[in-house]
Amino acid sequence: MAKTFRLEIHTPFRRFFSGDVAFVVMRVADGEMGVLADRAAFCAPLDNCLVSIHAADGTIRVAAVSSGIAECMKGVLTLLAGAAEWPEEVDRARAEAAIARAEQRMKDSGSDTDALQSVAAIARARNRIRLVAEKDAP
Repeated sequence: MAKTFRLEIHTPFRRFFSGDVAFVVMRVADGEMGVLADRAAFCAPLDNCLVSIHAADGTIRVAAVSSGIAECMKGVLTLLAGAAEWPEEVDRARAEAAIARAEQRMKDSGSDTDALQSVAAIARARNRIRLVAEKDAP
């Protein structure tokens, strides 16, 4: 049986996940990162990404998380994200509408702040759509 460690995923609204896992794959600012038990401590910016959570029994769950912080200390990997969703929680039509709204906001606005917020909204929505597309793939 694979050695396990604790994974905690928190958003401002809920504890999304808490449990022992064998392996986690996520994307941080420097690129994709895999985490195993006994990993050296680190703290890194977490990108909008899909997080693959590998259980000791071989099952894998994938979640969409928005940007935040990833911290590994004393055998616990903690992800603090703006949002996190399982595939069954994602409404694809709503995510597609969010992209359309953000793209329109970018066209209508002359503000750099609005443009940056729109780019971030598009990235979050595309991440959610990617999660649903991967779940539905054969």
